[in-house]
Amino acid sequence: MSTPDPTSFLTMLPTLTSSTPEVPAVEANATSCQQWEQVHHMLFHLGNLSLLLGLLIPTTLGLHMILLRLLLMTGCSLFIAWATLYRCNLDVMVWNVVFLVVNFMHLFFLLYKRRPIKIDRELRAVYKRMFEPLHVQEALFQRLTGQFCTIQTLKKGQAYAAEDKTSVDERLSILLKGKMKVSYRGHFLHNIYTNSFIDSPEFRSTEMHRGEKFQVTIVAEENCKFLCWSRERLTYFLESDTFLNEVFKYLIGKDITNKLYTLNDPTLSDKAVKKMDRQPSLCSQLSMMQMRNSMASTSDTDDVLNQILRGGSAGSSLHNETAVYTLMPMVMADQHRSVSELLLNSKFDVNYAFGRVKRSLLHIAANCGSVECLVLLLKRGANPNYQDISGCTPLHLAARNGQKKCMGKLLEYNADVNICNNEGLTAIHWLAVNGRTELLHDLVQHVSNVDVEDAMGQTALHVACQNGHKTPWTEGHCTNPALSWCQIPC
Repeated sequence: MSTPDPTSFLTMLPTLTSSTPEVPAVEANATSCQQWEQVHHMLFHLGNLSLLLGLLIPTTLGLHMILLRLLLMTGCSLFIAWATLYRCNLDVMVWNVVFLVVNFMHLFFLLYKRRPIKIDRELRAVYKRMFEPLHVQEALFQRLTGQFCTIQTLKKGQAYAAEDKTSVDERLSILLKGKMKVSYRGHFLHNIYTNSFIDSPEFRSTEMHRGEKFQVTIVAEENCKFLCWSRERLTYFLESDTFLNEVFKYLIGKDITNKLYTLNDPTLSDKAVKKMDRQPSLCSQLSMMQMRNSMASTSDTDDVLNQILRGGSAGSSLHNETAVYTLMPMVMADQHRSVSELLLNSKFDVNYAFGRVKRSLLHIAANCGSVECLVLLLKRGANPNYQDISGCTPLHLAARNGQKKCMGKLLEYNADVNICNNEGLTAIHWLAVNGRTELLHDLVQHVSNVDVEDAMGQTALHVACQNGHKTPWTEGHCTNPALSWCQIPC
């Protein structure tokens, strides 16, 4: 076999070079397109328009992801039709089919997530009142109540917890139906009504100290039904979900505030409480911004509070609702310096009525005898004659609890002694009920008519006599000739 001569390749090279087609030289900044093709079919442009509209949908729109996927699928379908009918391009059609399938799968997933969740009828009221206002999704609520939660019942007279006997480590419950009574060593403290935690104070106070017993007795006043979580499993579940953990902290904190607020308050009848239950929930005003602030860092509480007090939140009712529950413990403890610093140059409304009872901070100060905070609030324009849901003014509460200094300050700021609450009781009725003889001497001089009758047709003198209390009138020491009681024997 002969070996090819290398020189033959050299002789062939010029021929190959001359047979290669020459590429025309292109001038700088000049297009290589000598002739543009005709405009594509309308389907092509409609497909691009659909993609453009999908990208322009604002992300603030609630259904923006679903609309985006629908428009992307529409665009892909138009491209498929265009490539198949008018271009006959297999690769363009295949890629758009792939895009169409991917977007369809994502759309199906989004629609599946938005499917209606069926919540048990017994739990629907709890969700609507407590969890839905905090933007807890139905699916998350179902997870919370479906795995380690049971619905239990108590018959009238049965005990949920016994003082110094029942452990607080076992459960956390929400009352779904009925009413329970809380007492301490036989003394009534308060009632628990539907859509309220039964043992929230114990849950909060024993988070760091296990093995303790209930310090109160909780008994069913009616046939009751309650939602019960295993405390250990609930705690583990909340640790894995930061948002839901903050929701529970908020709900439990507000429930404890309600219990403290209505503790041993004889001015609130069952009728008033039922009216209160029709009011919006305490947490219905909470914004997601405040929830995220709480979740972000607990060390920024003071900064957040100052921002809220100075109008940093979106909406006055929102920042008032948030700030008032931080100020209230300070007012109860008469920490007037701290309250004064927070209120300095703030936009907080000192007459803001909060909670289910719709009382102001001035009510709290008068009820607790916090004189310094009471004067501070009055100087900032608090209304001394503001009536809560039961018709009580701060003077009613001060008189009921015998807060002499608070009564004096309220009278200095023109508190009206003659105002009656929903039961027809005035401040002197409360003084007479509790036998506050020393305060009656001071208060009766401001009363225009001491013969005012309550809803039961009883005057303050009648009430004093029924309770076995001596008064300026029963002792014959009344010095005001205009008062008819001076001449009436008990």
